[in-house]
Amino acid sequence: MLKDVWGIQEPRGYQVTAIFYMAFLKTRLMYLIRKTGEGKSLVLLGTSTILRGVTVCLVPLLGLGSSHASNSISEPHCVESYHVDEYRDQDFEALSERMTHFSRNEESSVILYISPQNMQLSSKWYRLLNALAIS
Repeated sequence: MLKDVWGIQEPRGYQVTAIFYMAFLKTRLMYLIRKTGEGKSLVLLGTSTILRGVTVCLVPLLGLGSSHASNSISEPHCVESYHVDEYRDQDFEALSERMTHFSRNEESSVILYISPQNMQLSSKWYRLLNALAIS
């Protein structure tokens, strides 16, 4: 799957182990502490591709979230990706509508990159994600 969807010929051992834990042992939270460029993003991509559904990734930097979102789209394999900090007003409404009507029966993955600022209790994104999580 990593080769077919993301073009990775030889993933690192920690990537395979982390994807296994997240996708098959249902680990709900994992901290990956690795240097820049060591492939942490592939763990997220691989896990979300296998599990399908919605994956939320907290990113500390605005530019990093934008870069990850644009590199995490695989239309042939039904993987959508959004940096939600960039979605305001009508764009927020459109993405909110998309997420509200998302169904696991779609056999697709949606990756939402979000900053800590948009996970505060007063944030509209926090309220939307919370509503989706309990529905």
